[in-house]
Amino acid sequence: MQITNHELAEEYCVDQASCISDINHTLPDILGSYIIMKWMEATCAKNIARYLDNDFMTVGKEFCIDHVGMAKKGDDVKIISSIIELEKRSILFCVEAIGSSGKIIATATHKRSIIPKKLIPKLLSQ
Repeated sequence: MQITNHELAEEYCVDQASCISDINHTLPDILGSYIIMKWMEATCAKNIARYLDNDFMTVGKEFCIDHVGMAKKGDDVKIISSIIELEKRSILFCVEAIGSSGKIIATATHKRSIIPKKLIPKLLSQ
């Protein structure tokens, strides 16, 4: 597999459903870690999907996040996914979440595995 552009950036907006106040109304309207991870995983999956044959897909395998900053409701967040290692069927990504102010909100590493799509029905029936 030849990878020529290893980086993908996606923009997301912090809406009410993205805030921890959506879990409990007494909490502030700030972005939750679980949403940052969702956005990071989606961006990584889109990043590698550009290089895969239609018969293959990726599944998340491992995630390690360091949530170091905040974003409030209404802020835009840029997620930047970089492929840093590709070994057989395993891909390692370095990911950053950057807030509207340009400050890093979170960094992470994420591993995904490449699998044939035809395996999914078999795995689901077990």
